[in-house]
Amino acid sequence: VRLCYRQVVFMQSPEMNYLTLYITIISSSLLLIPAGGDNTLITSQYQQEPSDHQTYLFNIAKHNKMAHTIWNFINKHKLFNPDNIDLYCYAELKHNHRLIAPILINNSLEDSQTYLKVSSIEHREKYIATSLDAKLIVQHMYNIMRDQQLYYNTVRAVLQEMYNTTQGLMCPQSSNCGCISMDILEKYKYQLSDFSKSNNDIWEYIIFKEYIEPCFRIPICVFGLILNIILLLILTLQKSMKIETNLLILNLAVSNIVTLLIYTPVQYGQLYGIHYAVEIYNSIDLEVLVVTANAMIMLCLNIKRYFDVSRVLKPEVSGCRMNSTVRCIVYSLVIWTTSIMVAFTIPPRHQLLSTIIKTFLYSFMYLVTFSILVAVFSMMSARKLQRAALQEQTNPELENVISSSVVLGVTVVYYAVHIPFLLVCWLDVFVSARTHFLHPTYRILTFIIHTYFLTYPLITVAVLYKASSAFRTYFRKYICRCWYIPDDGEYITMSSLQHAENQD
Repeated sequence: VRLCYRQVVFMQSPEMNYLTLYITIISSSLLLIPAGGDNTLITSQYQQEPSDHQTYLFNIAKHNKMAHTIWNFINKHKLFNPDNIDLYCYAELKHNHRLIAPILINNSLEDSQTYLKVSSIEHREKYIATSLDAKLIVQHMYNIMRDQQLYYNTVRAVLQEMYNTTQGLMCPQSSNCGCISMDILEKYKYQLSDFSKSNNDIWEYIIFKEYIEPCFRIPICVFGLILNIILLLILTLQKSMKIETNLLILNLAVSNIVTLLIYTPVQYGQLYGIHYAVEIYNSIDLEVLVVTANAMIMLCLNIKRYFDVSRVLKPEVSGCRMNSTVRCIVYSLVIWTTSIMVAFTIPPRHQLLSTIIKTFLYSFMYLVTFSILVAVFSMMSARKLQRAALQEQTNPELENVISSSVVLGVTVVYYAVHIPFLLVCWLDVFVSARTHFLHPTYRILTFIIHTYFLTYPLITVAVLYKASSAFRTYFRKYICRCWYIPDDGEYITMSSLQHAENQD
């Protein structure tokens, strides 16, 4: 029955009819009944079937280079069972040893495709904590890839010798055994390509983790910490800078130091699966903390400038007025209490929910709502100053109000840096938490935007240096060890000052 079925299936001829089927059955029956009246259903050819299939197939395969390559591959990865070859094909193979390669392929191609798929899933599910783990996975995947590529190339070479094509099957000449399904071959080719891509993804993961990311993050952190610590020293040690208007600049320096000293290394560890960083990130979302603090400082700068201008221009207005110390405490509490509460509210362990909340928070609150508030307070401050100028109303205390150039500079830099960072966060919804398998375009895009975001502490210091003559003078003093004296019209250095003191 099996012999009749195989002949009917593989003929696939439109002229096949009942007469043809009848002749096939009769001719097959004559082959199955030997002379002498024995009613056995086993032909003399099948009685000569080898007792050890494995040895029999190996003895044939070792004389054929392509078959021997396939034989080594399928036995190495345990993808072949000789008992799956039926007796009819053993009979054909006995008379034509050239069928060995197609038969081996026919009985191993689908299993090879399944093996690739399972291997790819297993490697994607593995947890990578160190670079050594990633390198071991790469080495293992490379070994699999090398064997699979050799197998695929051999299959293509075998197909070059097979030209009998029937409805998606490539069959050897004058044989129904060893037919290779082109659909399965295409699926195998796709799975091989996907496996190769996964291997490349891990290589990119290693290169970014060990070389590219540190080369950018370390210089940014070092120079950023130096500049912001100097800014902190200027605001705390210089008496002329210990004024209420510089309070928010002090908070900005603290936020920058938190970004560089805590957020940057923890975010790097969380991105590349380092255990301690993941545990910290699961406790508090440092990204939300830093972004919220920057947004609150930028908003408070504009609000404080408006109230300072109002208080200076109309000192006679009575009401509930807080002294300078209380105002400083209130602004600082509003900034950091809000930032910490929002950071603890986000559930980092639930990636999808966390990303949705952050996307809403960043887009609606920090971009839309805060932008409207900044525009409103900026216009009100400008209107008050314009009216004072028209009325020739002057007040020396206006010099102590934080300058518009500083507020404008910090505001512009905030939006220039944070808008790309906030808009790219929604892409996290479509990306797996396992960062060792990422599309190259997404990996490069996120690397550029995150690196650009980390430069915010550097850019804000540069803006303060450019926008304020007072900051410019003290930065030169602390960095270059020299500063400008307007009365003398020249620069003085620390060495020259010490030399003059020694002479005195």
